[in-house]
Amino acid sequence: MSHFILLTTPRSGSTWLGSLLDDHPNADVYGELFLNHDVPEKYAALRQNDPEKFFRFRETAKLKRPKVTRAYLDKVFGHSKNTVGFKLMAVPLIKHPEILLYCKRHKIHVIHLTRNTQDRVISYAIAEARNNFHNIKQQSDLTEQIILNPKTVQKLYTRQKLLDTVLKSLIKFIRSPKLSIDYDDLVQNTDDTMAKVHHFLDLAPHKPTSDLQKSSTTAYADQVENWTDIEKIFKR
Repeated sequence: MSHFILLTTPRSGSTWLGSLLDDHPNADVYGELFLNHDVPEKYAALRQNDPEKFFRFRETAKLKRPKVTRAYLDKVFGHSKNTVGFKLMAVPLIKHPEILLYCKRHKIHVIHLTRNTQDRVISYAIAEARNNFHNIKQQSDLTEQIILNPKTVQKLYTRQKLLDTVLKSLIKFIRSPKLSIDYDDLVQNTDDTMAKVHHFLDLAPHKPTSDLQKSSTTAYADQVENWTDIEKIFKR
């Protein structure tokens, strides 16, 4: 049994990967426990099994860093008898680098999920414009075109490139068992990729299922009315 952290950035498919892994009978996968807010009500069902979040624990534990972080992680990984993991985004890791020291000391495995920066930015901008960040099987693909603000997309792109640079530097210092997975591989070869994840975590083979699916399978140019203007941002 190997506990783990799913290290990633927004719109990289981490919720989907987490749900696929959580489908394993011997794994419990939690959400973004280090976020300073709860998920919106319409997505609460996705995170109904999450333990207490870090920001609440911090308020009641009355401990200073890094003790409060260590105490919280002890609680999270002791929350279940199964293999336990949770999502960790770049920003919370930057704020709490002691998490990496904890991973090294306790041999917590790290699954690093990556995705092309441009695709992440466009996916986030579209999801925010549609107010639809997660798509379940019962929902239909959204076909109505939208208009994105180029300045907003540019700011988002600049921020994500900076996060990529910082996260890349932090990952160099990870001394825990690490598995890197690319979003495109997960989409195109889901079963093979999940088999690698299960093997990495010492979990028995299992064919995973999920109620989540891609938010859209439509090309960006068909979704975004001013795609020509948006595309120029990534060619500069």
